[in-house]
Amino acid sequence: MVAGREYVAKEVSAVAPPIVAGVATSVFPRHFRRQLHARGLARHTDETISSKGIADMNAIEAALGQAPFLGGTHPIMADAAAFGLIAPMAKWPMRTPVADYIKSRSCVMDYVERMREAHGQTSATL
Repeated sequence: MVAGREYVAKEVSAVAPPIVAGVATSVFPRHFRRQLHARGLARHTDETISSKGIADMNAIEAALGQAPFLGGTHPIMADAAAFGLIAPMAKWPMRTPVADYIKSRSCVMDYVERMREAHGQTSATL
């Protein structure tokens, strides 16, 4: 969570006037923490969150097997849901255990790229 707070502070400070950045960097983390707590995620330790995220990535890899998509040869709704969760972590510069794990897994990174291509996106659009 500390890494996230530091990342937000750095990013906001780079684009906002100091007074706005100060308010935003104090409000955003509390807002996100409340949202994550409401969803249940912030009720776990950082280690548990990391192990659950990595287990999820392993499950997606297992579900993909040798297929290009979770639905086999064509993307299905499950692919859209998985892509929406995985793609941001695959591309953001913030270092987290789950994001680092995703970036280290060629199967998952190739899947993200296939999903982008399937929907006419380029790396620059995400």
